[in-house]
Amino acid sequence: MPQVNDKSTGSAYWRSLEEYSADPKVSELLKEEFAGYDPEDVLSVSRRRFVQLMAASMSLAGLTLAGCRRWPEEKLAPFAARPQGLTPGVPTHYASMIERGGVANGVLVSSFDGRPIKVEGNPLHPGSLGAADAFTQASILQMYDPYRLRQIGRGKENGDGTKPNWGDFKAASDELIGKIKAKPGSFAVLSETSSSPSLARMKDGFLAAFPGVKWYEYEPINRDNEIEGGKLAFGKRVRPQYHLDKAEVIVCFDSDLLGNHPNQVRHAHDWALGRKSADEGKMSRLYAAESAMSITGSVADHRLPIRSAKVGELAVALAQLLKLRSGSSNLNGSSAFVEAIAKELNPAARRGKTLVVAGANQPAEVHALCWAINDAMGNIGHTVELIEEPGVAGGSGGGSFRDIAELDNGIKTNRTKHLLVLGGNPAYDAPADLDLAGQFSRLETSIHLTEYRNETSRLCDWQLPRANYLECWGDGRAWDGTLSIQQPLILPIARKGSESKSPVELISMMLGEDATDGYTIVRQTFAQLLPTVGFEGVWRKSLHEGLVEGSALKPLKDRPKTADNFQPVLAETVDFELTFQADPSVYDGRFADNGWLQELPGPLTKLTWDNAALINIADAKKLGVKQGDIITITVDGRSLEIAAYLMPGQAAGSVALPLGYARKVAGPVGTEVGFDTYSLRTSKRPGIAREAKIAATGKHYDLALTQNHHLIDPLGMKLTKQRVGVKGHSGLIIKDASFDEYQKDPHFVHKNEHGGVTLQLWDAPYKTEPKREGGPEAFNHPHAWGMSIDMSACIGCSACVVACQAENNIPIVGKDQVLVSR
Repeated sequence: MPQVNDKSTGSAYWRSLEEYSADPKVSELLKEEFAGYDPEDVLSVSRRRFVQLMAASMSLAGLTLAGCRRWPEEKLAPFAARPQGLTPGVPTHYASMIERGGVANGVLVSSFDGRPIKVEGNPLHPGSLGAADAFTQASILQMYDPYRLRQIGRGKENGDGTKPNWGDFKAASDELIGKIKAKPGSFAVLSETSSSPSLARMKDGFLAAFPGVKWYEYEPINRDNEIEGGKLAFGKRVRPQYHLDKAEVIVCFDSDLLGNHPNQVRHAHDWALGRKSADEGKMSRLYAAESAMSITGSVADHRLPIRSAKVGELAVALAQLLKLRSGSSNLNGSSAFVEAIAKELNPAARRGKTLVVAGANQPAEVHALCWAINDAMGNIGHTVELIEEPGVAGGSGGGSFRDIAELDNGIKTNRTKHLLVLGGNPAYDAPADLDLAGQFSRLETSIHLTEYRNETSRLCDWQLPRANYLECWGDGRAWDGTLSIQQPLILPIARKGSESKSPVELISMMLGEDATDGYTIVRQTFAQLLPTVGFEGVWRKSLHEGLVEGSALKPLKDRPKTADNFQPVLAETVDFELTFQADPSVYDGRFADNGWLQELPGPLTKLTWDNAALINIADAKKLGVKQGDIITITVDGRSLEIAAYLMPGQAAGSVALPLGYARKVAGPVGTEVGFDTYSLRTSKRPGIAREAKIAATGKHYDLALTQNHHLIDPLGMKLTKQRVGVKGHSGLIIKDASFDEYQKDPHFVHKNEHGGVTLQLWDAPYKTEPKREGGPEAFNHPHAWGMSIDMSACIGCSACVVACQAENNIPIVGKDQVLVSR
């Protein structure tokens, strides 16, 4: 039975709410963890019987895996002769890039005997600095996924039994081009958001060749509100460049800069630099006001749980306290939080050293107001800079949701009869009020270029295999606009005649251009972007480094309108609000078939293989809901049954819904996993939906959580408490100190409970001392492997000392420590 926590003082550290409350179910689960397990039975099994059992297990594995699932025979081509410049068994590294949401991040890919095996960040790239997020690292699995689309498909439901090739598609494409020329307005292209200069060039050529064609962009996780806020403030599309390492005070209004942002890796790096300055006697401070607990909120110095719909009130109140607009606000319990922020910003002492940021779900007016505050604080040009928003502009120029709505209307009104979809899965993740999936039957021609057969491709006439980013040439721009190059490490893994293609290769083919290979297309693009003189040298250097040095977009000098120009809508939320967010495992659903990511526990929920409605604990208690209980959420006439997750730190009256689950066509890993929260998301309220009603159903759903793993018996719980310590005091493992205490003693982490210093593994924990008269030279082992031993509990038997001296002839350092060197 877990130790009951002291409710009057609070627990020092706890893994879950169940452990904190000493729920009897926890101890029951501990008993069932190894049901029927008896160590004596295992120890008494003979070696012969053990081998028999193992052989049976292996046979079963063969029957269930190799026996029932036969992959098509494929020929492997071993090296008959070693290629020049390649040493077998020695990995090589190549710089490339991966694009998500229109932002290119630099990667460094390790290749072993011609096969990519590991993806990490490119140290030279401004967006990664040598680091990579989970999506990037797990992307290597998708390249080898046997369920990728490797054969051109034809027909509404997985083809008509034939095996078409690219020649067949080219003939059909030429016929389609004839229809487009006869009626240009009948054709539309729907693309994922991209910053690729080559795709922009292909797009311009396509629109020039076929006037009247509509080109749309759609991303379910997008920055529409942020971009619209920039247009309100500056009159143009801008992209902020936050310099968190220069900010002494950072204020996040519903913004997860460190966990859910296109530039999150760089932000985390820069923010850490601001915290490391504690060694110099100063440290940046972070304020977070948010509805759902985020990575940023979890490390904030001060965090305010508040409904997302009320965050705009905080921004208005802050502007009023800073004398940027007239009036006063009634914030009830939030006034002290905003007053503390206003005091910390202190424009007289910290001009140009602070930063105020709004999150992607916040309305455009809140973003514009934050721009006005930053301008008044002197932050623009210091802690934040502006560049022009790069990318391939969509058909309406109004953002993803406006584009997808315009496309849906075009199909419904029969203006659009032919559609080409470049990547994405709009039939699954388009807003629920559009019913885009139901419109595909109206189209005469539908083509989908995709890595996987998904909900969209199964509705299309043509399913074309899209090349993985490790198989094709491409380009893009980093968050700061730096030109990045994507080079392949391996030939496309596909059936003969159905070799996968990139979007630029497909458009080039349909245009009938001479150059249809990715390398030539990308090289031609860079020939227009780079200086003519010395082009070859710059091109080769850029290929080697994965980017064009010095190609970041220049900062703009524009200033925003004043705060009085923006008035966020301060509508009161009735009942509950819903907030939609990217899932930390499957993002918007595109990674649903990636087993590594499905197994990866959420950073805050520790939830695997599922999503759930994150709900405030007090709200759940009022509803009579416990962890894993099924609730019904109703909003705008739509309902969804979903499991509840009681989330500490979730704002009262707000429910967070992670997107990307309950896929219908996602391979054996991701199909029918989790709950479809897209069914509640509309084009009018894609970020925050108010006036939702929630009711308990009485049903329960077992969530796969790792939070309570490794909980052990009462003795283990007692020892765990010793290791982690009690509240306000350091344990043997977890060290606890305030900033003031840290300034007084920066080395407190390395001290044990008796005041002695515990040496660190791998560090050189000693200094060379001169040879004593009549004794050996002490500690003269600069490259020795060392392990520290805490001698504070030594009983004086000296066994370890004798062993150490006998093996290495190294004397004792003292009563508290012994160095063992190998």
